[in-house]
Amino acid sequence: MAGERSKVLEFKELNNRSIVNLFIILIIISSLIIFSLSWFKQKPIKSYEIVGLKYFKKEFIDSILKNQRPENINESNLSKALSNLDFVQNVKIYRTDPEKIVIEVKEKEPIIEIAEKDGIVWLLDSNLNKIENKYAFASFPRFYCSSQFEQKNFPAEIKDIVKIMAQIKRNFPKFYRNISEVRINGEEITFFTNSSRTEVKMMKRNFPENALYVERLLARKDFLPFLKKELDFRFDGFLVVR
Repeated sequence: MAGERSKVLEFKELNNRSIVNLFIILIIISSLIIFSLSWFKQKPIKSYEIVGLKYFKKEFIDSILKNQRPENINESNLSKALSNLDFVQNVKIYRTDPEKIVIEVKEKEPIIEIAEKDGIVWLLDSNLNKIENKYAFASFPRFYCSSQFEQKNFPAEIKDIVKIMAQIKRNFPKFYRNISEVRINGEEITFFTNSSRTEVKMMKRNFPENALYVERLLARKDFLPFLKKELDFRFDGFLVVR
């Protein structure tokens, strides 16, 4: 009995030592990981890559980085600075190696270009966020506004055209890409195409079904005879070509 009890005690002692040794090893590994991460983040950034830009110029992000002091270039400071740009919805910054960061930008998606009567031009996204036109390298359909407006204080015509253009961009991309200008006169909408200045007229109440017809027409080769003409959908159920 005494021998068996001694063996049990020895086993427990060995087991306890193993647990203590394992605990010490885990502490050492954790310390090394924490030290490595800290060292990784403290290394000065020497290069960067910008990804995610589709509509806007990277030069504005470049200029922010150039104006930053080397010791201030880190993920947190850059994220705050870039979030102040009109066109940035959110930004994610991470390191791919100790001296390089990747700046992953999610843009606001412009829907239309608004030209005010004093010549100021803005971009608007589907949430009515104003974006300075200087940031964009892509072109968007233009709408001439008859009055000035402030952020979040938009006239009804602006809200209507943004809603209409957002739906056209989402559901009828070929038609959207061909629109250079759009006008609203009461319940009537007129679209002008990019190169041919073909006029497409329709009513607000049934623009989705007419836009679908134009979308299908643009996908066909026999659209050429309609170039530089007027396509009038304002008569329910009929297309008048002038």
